Amino acid sequence: MAHNQVTLNNLRQHQKFWDHIAFSIGEMLPFSVEVFYEFVPNKKADILDFGCGYGRTLKEIYQNGYTNLVGADISSRMIERGQKELPFLQLICADTPAKFLKQNFFDAIIFLGVFTCIAEDRQQLDLIANSLKWLKKGGIIYIGDFLLNTDERNIERYNKLQARYNGYAYGVFELQERLLFRHHSIAWLGQLLAPFTTLSYGETKYKTLNNHIGNGFVYVGGKA
Repeated sequence: MAHNQVTLNNLRQHQKFWDHIAFSIGEMLPFSVEVFYEFVPNKKADILDFGCGYGRTLKEIYQNGYTNLVGADISSRMIERGQKELPFLQLICADTPAKFLKQNFFDAIIFLGVFTCIAEDRQQLDLIANSLKWLKKGGIIYIGDFLLNTDERNIERYNKLQARYNGYAYGVFELQERLLFRHHSIAWLGQLLAPFTTLSYGETKYKTLNNHIGNGFVYVGGKA
């Protein structure tokens, strides 16, 4: 199968996957309001949660006094849930949210578990490039996501995916048939996030969708 067709299929599979679990999924990756507030103290800041799901993180931010909030997600069912449970939030459903988001508008953009859903280098780089367009000068990016694991189970599935598909970085794996996810190397993060000035970086542990414990990180970067 051609590489670009695999990419398109993966997007469709992710939409179906998140639509299917939209009304049953609970807490996902935790968000540190304390870290966020350190770099975005203005409660009137314009904030985008990209890959917002049903708005769980935006709800937490709202409860801490922030009011100018926008969420975007590819799952229509996630947005449907958010609109029912959290009608005070502005949530956008779109395959290509870039068409709906203003340039040089946001003071902060949040990505929680988003890059783990994007298998390809090029797509990740494109998303970073778009985030630079959406952010105001001096805006910040907050990322919570997964690092590579070194246990036997993960190494086996990283190697299995590399053997099956050409062109994917080490760390890509399948959760189920043709549904690709990715864990990240420190070296790749350095390349991906090079356009930003690192303001904060810390490593942590996250619970995965299958209730395993995986390596993770929290990154805050600034746009020059």
